[in-house]
Amino acid sequence: MELRQLKYFIKTAETLNFTEAARQLFITQSTLSQQIRQLETELQVPLFDRIGKRTYLTEAGTEFLPYAKQTVADSEGGVQRLRDLQNIMAGELRIGAVFTLSDLLTSTIISFSKQYPNIKLVVVSRPVNELLDLLKERKLDLILSYRPDDEDNQIEFVPLFDSNLSVIVNYNHPLVAQREVSLELLKQYPLVLPSVGSQARTMIDRLLASRHVQLTPQIEISSMTIMMNLVETGHWIAVMSEMLIRGHEKLRAIPIAGKKTQMHPSVIVLKGIYQKLSAKEFMGILFASQTAK
Repeated sequence: MELRQLKYFIKTAETLNFTEAARQLFITQSTLSQQIRQLETELQVPLFDRIGKRTYLTEAGTEFLPYAKQTVADSEGGVQRLRDLQNIMAGELRIGAVFTLSDLLTSTIISFSKQYPNIKLVVVSRPVNELLDLLKERKLDLILSYRPDDEDNQIEFVPLFDSNLSVIVNYNHPLVAQREVSLELLKQYPLVLPSVGSQARTMIDRLLASRHVQLTPQIEISSMTIMMNLVETGHWIAVMSEMLIRGHEKLRAIPIAGKKTQMHPSVIVLKGIYQKLSAKEFMGILFASQTAK
């Protein structure tokens, strides 16, 4: 059994399409089919059922898949460990971030790239569920996200800090004079909120539902940079994490009346796998930048 065959099997299991798997692996379909057959012969069980033009994992294939993934991950982790022992700070670091926290990465990326110019950074911004899937598939090394409500024994959360949901306004806005603001009062002002489906929007909608309040935003947007720029004009207000006003001298965060709703920005990594040295260095710089604020 070869590591290459396990990688071929994993990709075919992910796509359930030999043509597409071969394309993504940059090999011919005949080569892929031959390697899968050799693996099935060695294991003495079929891994795929081919019914017409459709491909399905057999029961044996489904059972074998997590072991194949773990074997490949262990092998890659071992190679990375050897590189780290040789202090080879090169290669690629893959980072995921939810849209609402992508700005947090900026200063860390600048500092990290100055210290380690030979490491290529790949930053992906997507909804948290998509990022978690990529992390579990070892396509990301770490994620910056708010901590999800659902527990998952495959992942580990390292909290950065706690932050309350607040009303974000321009420093000249009439609401600045308020010590706290009721959600009902927000109906009187043009409102901008994160896009539906984002982790931050889900938290906001849950808060609104718990208070039996309905708000209709004038604008929904995934970019926090644009959102903050809109609020800085003084025309719009937003409901978001209070930490977003960092670096925005024209913005103020006003507490929402009632019980506080906390958001927990965290670094998320997989449990039980070797963390490459570059990932540890990146997290160290990230945590240091937040401690200094």
